[in-house]
Parts: sequence; C-alpha cells; structure tokens
Amino acid sequence: MYVKTLENLVLDFNYLSGLIPANLSNCTNLNWISLSNNKLGGEIPAALGGLSNLAILKLGKKSFSGRIPPELGDCKSLVWLDLNTNQLSGTIPPNLFKQSGYIAAAYLTGKPYL
Repeated sequence: MYVKTLENLVLDFNYLSGLIPANLSNCTNLNWISLSNNKLGGEIPAALGGLSNLAILKLGKKSFSGRIPPELGDCKSLVWLDLNTNQLSGTIPPNLFKQSGYIAAAYLTGKPYL
C-alpha cells in the first residue's frame, strides 16, 4: 500500500540498502525524493519518469549503475537532478534537456522552483 498523498520523501544518511522500488512511482504527488548518502544501488527505476510533479531528485553518493533513464525527461516539473558520485554509464539522455527551462543573460525562467 502506498501513500498517494506523499509529497516529500527525504531519507538521506540512513544506511538504506538495496534497490529503489519501481512502484515508488505510485506515489503520484511526490515532488521531492532525496535518498543521498545511503547504500542503495542497482539501476535508477525508469518508472520515476512517470512522476509529473517531481521537481527534486537527489540520488548522489551511492552505487547506482547502468544508464540514466531517459524517462526522467518526462518529469515536467524537474528542476534539480543530483546523480553525483555513482557508477552510471552512457550519455545524458536528450529527453533531460527538455527540463532545462530558459536561460538568457543570467536569468532563469520556466520552472516554479527557480
């Protein structure tokens, strides 16, 4: 059973291990997922791309492997993606460039969290 009204999931520095469950995407109101500095690993679930309200995804300082899921480009509200210090391979998916907003003369627009 999942809490569909859950908006923020911040579990940094908790020694969590294993995989991120793909069915976390059932929490459709999530706008902030932060799981940094744990012992999580494996691939980043492509299903997270179905979270249209997701604005912040912090998965740094773990052992994620594989590619960056191009489905993350479907997160229409995404403004902060932290994947530092992982073992990811491949290129940055072109779909993620849809999330860059508008950059002009040191002025950023287009995203509510900016």
